[in-house]
Amino acid sequence: MVPAAVAFNDTSRQQDGQEWVMCLIEAIEKELPLGRKQEWMGLFEIGISGTYECTAGHLKVRMPEVLSMLQLGIISQVTGRPLITMVQAMENYFSEEVLDKNCAEEGCAAVQATSSNHITFHPQLLILHYKRFLGPGIGPDADAGPRKVKHPVSGLADLNMNGIKYGLVGLVVHLGEHMATGHYMAVTR
Repeated sequence: MVPAAVAFNDTSRQQDGQEWVMCLIEAIEKELPLGRKQEWMGLFEIGISGTYECTAGHLKVRMPEVLSMLQLGIISQVTGRPLITMVQAMENYFSEEVLDKNCAEEGCAAVQATSSNHITFHPQLLILHYKRFLGPGIGPDADAGPRKVKHPVSGLADLNMNGIKYGLVGLVVHLGEHMATGHYMAVTR
């Protein structure tokens, strides 16, 4: 989250696409009257429900969230291999993950659980953010911070998600090796 002290139009600091969207949303929340605020926030809000359940069917927990964008990993959480399409990244985000977790239900011997995400409501404007920076730096560049995942990810000009159609409007591309350096470039249709 970007600190409230940073103004939306502050040009003296670097902002990536995610920071810019968060600054925009904070400005909407702070500056607009309630009716207009709800109207504008409805453009970006996507409802996600995370479900957690032991493999015996106990402890079914739903954790609802309202997000402003989907942050998609581009490395498979199952295989560790690169995801090379937007569809693969979205399938990875919404796939069921098996966790090693003991069930707290009395008498249940389950030692695994599943976790998954589901959309509960769609935004009018869908923002997809590819998570290109992972973990701390490795090797001689360890002090440089997270490493950049550089493989290309192909997208679609049109996306149909649960019957809701979205058309590509623009991209924000990072050119550079490190999160704190480089250049961000916007490409629009």
